[in-house]
Amino acid sequence: MDDMAMSHDAEVLETVIRDHGLTVAQVATRSGYAEKTIYRYLSNEGRTLPSEVIRAVYELTADNRLILLITGSVPVQFQPLEEKRDCPHSTHGRRSPVRIPPIEDVLPRTLEAAEQVVKCGQLVAKIMADGKLDASDLSAVDKFQACISYARKQLAVCDAAMESARERVTR
Repeated sequence: MDDMAMSHDAEVLETVIRDHGLTVAQVATRSGYAEKTIYRYLSNEGRTLPSEVIRAVYELTADNRLILLITGSVPVQFQPLEEKRDCPHSTHGRRSPVRIPPIEDVLPRTLEAAEQVVKCGQLVAKIMADGKLDASDLSAVDKFQACISYARKQLAVCDAAMESARERVTR
């Protein structure tokens, strides 16, 4: 715990990522942030780590150092995820209380999101072809950025659904 108090948030996160053999690409996909943004957070530039990034790494690792990163010296008690079966909110022994939708539900939404990114990107490319970007063009650029953000989140869900499907097959 003393080491945790002395470590910088980015150093702790980088250590957890390294110890679990994760890649920045995995963290970026899961969090919805660009890889270069994750690299900036890990480079100790004094930026505050977004909760989405910390949560993404925790989802991929379940490393308690990330809980300590958030709670600091506040005492924390962990409750096992396996609950009694008679509990109305029981997870029935599932390892994670987060519901990961089946891949067959996720994949069509992910493909639709990718198609929207392509359509919006083509529109922005046409707008920018003249070399001029004016105020009327900004709504198209904003829509393109929103499409990209949504697609990243869909890709993270799709990634989790694929991993879940893979786990079911290999059990």
